[in-house]
Amino acid sequence: MAPAPVKARKEPQAGPAFDTVALVQKPLAQPAPALAQPALAAVEPQLSQPAPELPAPDLKAAALPTDGSVFSSVAFQIGGIPGKARWASVRSAAIDTGCGEACPAGKEIGAAIDAAKGKPVAERLSAINSAVNRAIAYQSDREIYGTRDYWAKPQETIKRAKGDCEDFAILKMAALKAAGVPEQNMTLVVLRDTRRNLFHAVLAVATERGQFILDNLRMDVPRDTSLGNYQALYSMNADRTFIHGYKSGNRVAGGMSSLGNVQPGEGV
Repeated sequence: MAPAPVKARKEPQAGPAFDTVALVQKPLAQPAPALAQPALAAVEPQLSQPAPELPAPDLKAAALPTDGSVFSSVAFQIGGIPGKARWASVRSAAIDTGCGEACPAGKEIGAAIDAAKGKPVAERLSAINSAVNRAIAYQSDREIYGTRDYWAKPQETIKRAKGDCEDFAILKMAALKAAGVPEQNMTLVVLRDTRRNLFHAVLAVATERGQFILDNLRMDVPRDTSLGNYQALYSMNADRTFIHGYKSGNRVAGGMSSLGNVQPGEGV
């Protein structure tokens, strides 16, 4: 079920509250997860309330998670997962913004990548998130490709200047990689938005201050812990895949049983 387009509110967007954040370098064998959510024209319905202000985190206390956890979930590493083959294909695709006047989206995103190189990590995340959200219009896979679920390579999304939520996340990952953010610090998270009762996908970037979420629904880049309506289902990064559950008493609720039916952008 494709979300109805909404009218964007023209008001200043709050910048991310982590101006001095730095990435934690780690070996490729240790991945990193993350996720997020405001809005623009013609994307999935926006939330009416802004993200809460976050206090400046204690850098020493903000250890980089190595267990795959995100959105307060319990993560279980597994070998096979829905979408893993598609993920391998789109993750390895390099971004190419040199398509000239034929695709204005490429020009805008390419300029953002060039401007972001060498900047503090916070500025890179904010610049790429904003540029992609401005340049790409939200449309469902049914509308673009005539199929229920299609994971587009970055260049496909740039040329069409449209995509659904996981296409935004995949493109942002490629753009951040081109801007110098290590691939192993980025994770594609497929989740359930309990407020809208929809499946959704975002990009999480792990830093020494925690995980920050790049979302096609919002122009700011909040911490995953501020998004209580997001429940991670499965996630994929440079070298590992996870399924996610949530503690309920003394047990963890979650599993693989219905993940094959999870289509980001579709209703639950």
